[in-house]
Amino acid sequence: MRQIWFFLSLCLAVCSSQDESGRDSSVCISNNPLRIKCECEPHGSVNCQHKSIHNIDEQLHIPDDTTFLDLSRNEIITVPSNLFSNVNNLKELYLSRNLIGKISSNAWFGALAELELLDLSHNRLSELTSTTFQGLIRLRTLNLGNNYFTTLPAYVFIPVPNLEVLDISSTHGIVQIQRLNLAHFIHNHLVSLANNSFDQIPNEELSLIRSTLTVLDLSGLHITDIHNHDFFGFHALRMLKINQMPFLERVEVLAFSSLTSLQRLDMQDNPHLHYIDPQAFYRTIDGQLKNTPKEIYLANNNLTFISGSMFYPWEIDVLDLSGNPLECDCNLEWINHLPEVIDNIDSLICHGPAELKDEPVVMMSVINRDCAALQT
Repeated sequence: MRQIWFFLSLCLAVCSSQDESGRDSSVCISNNPLRIKCECEPHGSVNCQHKSIHNIDEQLHIPDDTTFLDLSRNEIITVPSNLFSNVNNLKELYLSRNLIGKISSNAWFGALAELELLDLSHNRLSELTSTTFQGLIRLRTLNLGNNYFTTLPAYVFIPVPNLEVLDISSTHGIVQIQRLNLAHFIHNHLVSLANNSFDQIPNEELSLIRSTLTVLDLSGLHITDIHNHDFFGFHALRMLKINQMPFLERVEVLAFSSLTSLQRLDMQDNPHLHYIDPQAFYRTIDGQLKNTPKEIYLANNNLTFISGSMFYPWEIDVLDLSGNPLECDCNLEWINHLPEVIDNIDSLICHGPAELKDEPVVMMSVINRDCAALQT
């Protein structure tokens, strides 16, 4: 999937060399007192990264035909409301890794009706209002990660009806997200709430958009258990990421029962995850139907045992169990029946019992000659 997250940038024009359209194609040198130099490229791209910019105002004349503007990695604190009044064709705006603490209620972005990508990540924002994103009717990607929000009002995203990707990860102590009001948007593909301090799956907060989400990243949340029907209503979800949860211990029966479209599960690097119920992927307790994804990544957890019944019949394409302290008794014999789909099976090492400690898992069937051909 394409990586996406960026925002505002600034510069000024008048260059030495020009392309066929007469547009500067090397260095844009502003005619303001700051003499800021930014790289201009063909097709309306202006790059002002790492220019030690502290203040920007209307004197920084952005070329009218700019479509890509990158002001990331500077020291900008505020952005004037009229700064982008002449760049009506801007499509990508990067303002990440600055010192922006507040977005004016005058709505910086009102003139940017063509904007598709906005990156405000790694700033000092703590508040958003109903007018923050007013006018961004074509915005598809919005990155607000690594800011200082303590709450996100439900109405803040209403002005962006075509939003597909929303990143509000790592917000340094976010404590409350009201129901994200994206219910009338049909394009909500990806939401990242990673590395926030939720102690349970935020099902209620996502209830108005869960039926359209295809990718959800909850990595790093402070969850201890994943319960039955925690993901109720996420029928369109195709990829779920629940990595690096510092307190996750158990995945209970029917935990993923509602994920009927799930194709990939990333559940890696959870140091205390020691139990996944054999019926975690079952839709009902009688085990008639399952939602087993095609790709399952369970590397670097604390799993000593994984039931083969989770994957039978063997219709998965990728299974990664590396980095777990596997107990190589007969209950794990099923692994040798899936060598073609288990990633790095030759490198899987037994943690126990004593007679198999540090032996490759593939040796299990040779040493444990009394094991049945398949146990699940």
